[in-house]
Amino acid sequence: MKNFKKLICIFMAAISIFTLCACGNQEAIEITEDKYVYWVNKIYGNPVIYMDKTITLEGAYTKQVDKQDGKTYTYVYRVGPGCCGNDGALCGFPFMFNGTLPQENDWIYVEGELSTYTTGGTTKICLKASKVETKTERGLVDVSGQENKN
Repeated sequence: MKNFKKLICIFMAAISIFTLCACGNQEAIEITEDKYVYWVNKIYGNPVIYMDKTITLEGAYTKQVDKQDGKTYTYVYRVGPGCCGNDGALCGFPFMFNGTLPQENDWIYVEGELSTYTTGGTTKICLKASKVETKTERGLVDVSGQENKN
């Protein structure tokens, strides 16, 4: 019986160590074209789960001025479903990058950690990009029909 208890203790310790190691593993979340709207909605719906995790995606590049603070922010986006059947909404993420930025409407690949910034007293999510690359091959810009894929 003593050996059985020792075996159980060793087994439980091994499971605990494995679980702790697995929790530290931060795989990148790759937002693909066929699940684009699904992942963007999932991340915006509960950003705390994805905070500080690496996210990769492709989309068009644009800059927009925030109405609250008047600052210009950079975005990687596709056109997604809007509210109440009003398709054509910008669907993506603002990103911050210290390198050379692409040209308006370039197709880009962005890799970065989900983070936040505050503007006008409101906290918003963004990607702190470690990599921004201009791609030659463009993907599907309008993904408004993708909202139910999971």
